[in-house]
Amino acid sequence: MSAVGEVGSPERPIIHAKLQAPVPRLRISRNELLDFCAGPPRKLTLIRAFAGWGKSTLLAGRHELESEQRRFAWVALDSGDSDPVRFWTYLIHALRTLDPTAGVTGTGGRGGLS
Repeated sequence: MSAVGEVGSPERPIIHAKLQAPVPRLRISRNELLDFCAGPPRKLTLIRAFAGWGKSTLLAGRHELESEQRRFAWVALDSGDSDPVRFWTYLIHALRTLDPTAGVTGTGGRGGLS
């Protein structure tokens, strides 16, 4: 049962749009950056830049490529997500798009993700 005001409770529901990559649209191709993202498999890719510099567009473009075989979880963060409970709630919900048991206790600590 969720505590009053906890993210995911009736008072503060999960905003599901934060868990979906942007819809593809006409854009300038950034092949050099896409190639960089295509490097050896990594467990986590973190891209950090100022607002409007194309982070979301870059990752959405990489995800669209037919050659991309890696699984993909998306979470969009903003300044309101600096609260640890809110941050981890959204991160776990994003991981649950790959594995519904992510973040569930009693799964041996892995929840099936690798």
